[in-house]
Amino acid sequence: MFRKLLLVCAMMSLSALTAKCMYAEETKAEGTKVGAHIKMTLYDYKDGKSNNIRGHEYAGMDFREMIVYLSSELTDKISIDLQPYFAPGGVGLNTGATPRFGVPISKTKTTTSITPNFVGWVKAAMKVVLPHEYELTVGIVKPLFTWDYGAELFWEEEYNGGKFSCNTNLGAMLDTGFELYKPFEIWKVSLPTYLYLLNGGNEFTDNNNTPMVMIHAEPEIGAWKFQGSLARGTYDNDNKYPVTRYSAGVSYEWQKFSIRSEWAGGNWEKNIKTPTSATTASLTDATPFGYYVKLFYKFAPWGRAMLHYDYADNNFNDIKTNPGGERFTTITPGLQLKVASGSSIQIQYDIADWRRTDKSSTLKFNRLSIGSRTTF
Repeated sequence: MFRKLLLVCAMMSLSALTAKCMYAEETKAEGTKVGAHIKMTLYDYKDGKSNNIRGHEYAGMDFREMIVYLSSELTDKISIDLQPYFAPGGVGLNTGATPRFGVPISKTKTTTSITPNFVGWVKAAMKVVLPHEYELTVGIVKPLFTWDYGAELFWEEEYNGGKFSCNTNLGAMLDTGFELYKPFEIWKVSLPTYLYLLNGGNEFTDNNNTPMVMIHAEPEIGAWKFQGSLARGTYDNDNKYPVTRYSAGVSYEWQKFSIRSEWAGGNWEKNIKTPTSATTASLTDATPFGYYVKLFYKFAPWGRAMLHYDYADNNFNDIKTNPGGERFTTITPGLQLKVASGSSIQIQYDIADWRRTDKSSTLKFNRLSIGSRTTF
């Protein structure tokens, strides 16, 4: 009951603050801004072994995804940000499929219609600028759980995101709720801080009456940057079992070199159904964990080289069905080549060693991907 009351109070407070800002600010914006992010495959070749059976596959040019950016300042204090997402055939259905367990390397390609279909929302939120440098956002937000996914840094660096970042058990978080932002200065330390009150359900839907609470902070000291996130809620329909998620990260820049690393994990209590006999089973905790390290060298104003090590131990891929899990180790050298303002060519070579922990399936492959990303 207290948690429900907290949500109601937060919604009432937002409504009151929004009404106050709209009443106080009558200056309209110049207009609605429209933009987009377009991702296209130029070359995609995979070669390796699936369950010790060798195969290879080539995927030609194809359209991968498009995100439309719609933003408008209703007043000097209130703005709207909409980001609908489109892909051919729907989620994950494109001709440049990533290798996956149980599928031969030569058969990962899926042919679909080239017509982009609406998949969902990256973001759909209203932001209100409050006194004393507070900012309140409500709607489908993209929580800053990690830099790589939440701040969309991997978009600038890789055509295909890593198993750590594009993973809602580790680096990624998508949800609906409230985001409260406030920048702080403590001595010589810059400390942007975010407080979230989220559904904590299946991305954009709430499946119980307990909100997920998350705090995220990004201290900066000179060339050093840090981030930390901690989230707590319940994940099941019956509102019985807690989930705790955490992440931390550090980055440093020196002349033409930079390095960034993040790690994340969590504990979904009693989430895995482990058979103890032919007729009975017990529930154990799911505890995924992963990290990455990225090293960059900017060799020209238009070019940067990258070396990326990515590890993900996803031990509840088969929720409540099998006690096993999956481990992914990937090393990725890459290049980012700027061809125009907002447009780049990304080249990456994945060296992957993926396996299920119960040894039922393995994947060892190399993949060369060349793609373009354009944002306008």
